[in-house]
Amino acid sequence: MVNIQLNELDVNGKQTPDLKTHILGYQDEMIILDNKKSISMDDIRHIELT
Repeated sequence: MVNIQLNELDVNGKQTPDLKTHILGYQDEMIILDNKKSISMDDIRHIELT
């Protein structure tokens, strides 16, 4: 399980909530999460193992 902090702000200029998920793998610059969603490595600010 990991916490992923995205490199994006909400409309009030605050960090969006962390994603708590499993990482299934990656392809090129995309990380595939356990809900079959994929995110770009460029969109990640921080990852923490939990």
